[in-house]
Amino acid sequence: MVVGREQGGEDGIALLIRASRRCVLRFAAGAAAGAVAGRPGFMTPAFAQGAERHGISAFGELKYPADFRHFDYVAAEAPKGGLFSQIGSTFQFNQNPTTFNSLNSFIFKGVAALGMEMTFATLMTRAFDERDAMYGQAARAVRISDDGLVYRFVLRPGTLFHDGSELTAHDVAFSLNILKEKGHPQIRQYLRQMVAAEAADERTATVRFEPGRARDVPLFAAGLPIFSRVYYDKQPFDESTLDIPLGSGPYKVARFEANRFIEYERVRDWWGANLPTSRGRFNFDRVRYEFFRDRNVGFEGFKAKTYLFREEFTSRIWATRYEFPAIRDGRGPVRNLLPLLARNAERFGLGLAAEGRPGPHDRELAELLRAARFREELRARTVARIARQVLTALADAGLHPVVLGGLALVHTVYDDPADRHCGGIHLLLAGDEPGGAEGGAVRRSADAIARFDFRPSPARTPPGRPLRLAHATGLPLTLQDRLFDVPQVRGATAPSFAGSGLADAGSGPPTVPCQIAGLPARVLSPAAALLWTCVRAYFGGPGGPPAWAADAWMILRATPGPDWTDLLGLAERHRLRRPAGSMLAWLVERLDAPVPGEALDALRSPAGEDRTERRLAMLGAIHAARAAPASAWRRARGRSPDESGARWFALRSWLLPPGDYLRWRYGVRGPLLPLLWVWLPIRWLVRRAVGATGRDYTNAPYL
Repeated sequence: MVVGREQGGEDGIALLIRASRRCVLRFAAGAAAGAVAGRPGFMTPAFAQGAERHGISAFGELKYPADFRHFDYVAAEAPKGGLFSQIGSTFQFNQNPTTFNSLNSFIFKGVAALGMEMTFATLMTRAFDERDAMYGQAARAVRISDDGLVYRFVLRPGTLFHDGSELTAHDVAFSLNILKEKGHPQIRQYLRQMVAAEAADERTATVRFEPGRARDVPLFAAGLPIFSRVYYDKQPFDESTLDIPLGSGPYKVARFEANRFIEYERVRDWWGANLPTSRGRFNFDRVRYEFFRDRNVGFEGFKAKTYLFREEFTSRIWATRYEFPAIRDGRGPVRNLLPLLARNAERFGLGLAAEGRPGPHDRELAELLRAARFREELRARTVARIARQVLTALADAGLHPVVLGGLALVHTVYDDPADRHCGGIHLLLAGDEPGGAEGGAVRRSADAIARFDFRPSPARTPPGRPLRLAHATGLPLTLQDRLFDVPQVRGATAPSFAGSGLADAGSGPPTVPCQIAGLPARVLSPAAALLWTCVRAYFGGPGGPPAWAADAWMILRATPGPDWTDLLGLAERHRLRRPAGSMLAWLVERLDAPVPGEALDALRSPAGEDRTERRLAMLGAIHAARAAPASAWRRARGRSPDESGARWFALRSWLLPPGDYLRWRYGVRGPLLPLLWVWLPIRWLVRRAVGATGRDYTNAPYL
């Protein structure tokens, strides 16, 4: 037998084989079978022998086995419910984050609403902790030919559209073919290397690709939406429309107003809710996108709580305009924690290296964390330079303050000064005079550092309160001669609102030597620092800004750790057992913090606590955070035999603040005091009417 190529030229090849008749017939039958197998709708023998796979990857092995329960980066038991609202920061194809006039987001015409992809199921879904891997959603498994050009997807039983009709392989084939023909140009560009998609039967869809196709083309095809063939038999696919399409995903369109908002509701009985790729995801009952033509207007909407999540792209706005009340009281972004997150991501190998980023979301996070880390390193140098100037000037004036807050913590419990955002310089001074902004050590300290471009804060400082200055660079400096600038009690019954300072407490709080910015200084002992952190967070609003929890955790894990006997004694001396116990209990409950049970019980026990101290804790919670009486009571409550009396005290204190508190808070004397009882409710009503979200502080923001 002679097998040859076309004659002529050097490429001609002739092969002479001596074979029997049976061998020739067998060879001819194999050739015919190969020709038939190459036609659409038939599989090659190599493909027929391929094993089923639960996922696909462009770069080798999969991370998750076939029997995995859920992705590692999700909380599988996360509760369902709530509303998540945002302005879009990512968009695809014909979507636009500022407006929309169409609900068809997979064609070129129109401007589509964000989030429409959530209403459609896909064959497979992406795992964001792998470089490039997908696992089955509508597809139970996939079989891949040896040459990688034919993918056979086996659909799960029970996959349904939102109207209850069955999702079949015919819908899959229709979707891929219609997108290749009429989809958005970006989709058509990818699918140009897809030959065709067809349904072998109701549950099996076959997708064929061209030789030499790119690695990611099969993954792109597996991640495209599955449309209803029956629905689009009656509707033109390539038309821009506001008709809600029939989907099969975890969400469906609930309501919308073109150019303004669109809201999606979770499908409660979605067929894919218990899949390994879905557990711990799609938790919000409603997801809402707001649209603003102007980002400045959108930012004002964010300040007014029109929506909950915003990704900022403008460094000038990020640096200068995120100072509204919701940020100051800790309900805003956690940008101050980003440097610590960056350090821990590097330490635990969470893929910040350029070559280790799995996907676009990881790239954005890595860039954000690296930028925050770099910014904090530069800022730490500025803070250290100004701190050296201040401490040197005070030492020359014979003043030796105790360094409080972030500046002390970054040099004691954090591994690197750039790990924590230092919000300013906070100093506790001791002097012969009783202190305050108008005399004593605070006044002499302000005079000593005046030459270093410090200016008074624009906020009015009542007598007896800490003096707040601002450096020319914007770095705040707080000078105080009382350790706790929160409502306190002197005497057995009459509440007073002066803090306890070095002069009040005799020997003062326990301190330890430390190097601050290369200079010898003193900082609070671990026990006093932990108490100061917890008390400041307690009187700074519900839960306080998130930085306090990181600070408390770092103090607890430091060596040496806090002396719990000293902490209990200090808390009892300053009548702050309840605030400290409340915040430490939160740390134990939420973070499993290493707090001894005996110490926590002693702080929260009503034994030895008089009614004045108990009511003080409620009063501080009410007025420091401007909380409602019921909320403050839940926060400050304890095992008390007179709960009804305490509730009445909380309500009365919220409506008619005691005169001592008003004198401490606003510095008002004499006949002006009654005017505050009238002005404060009016101001509260006006703020509620105009939608303001801010609230008053009774102490400086947590630094």
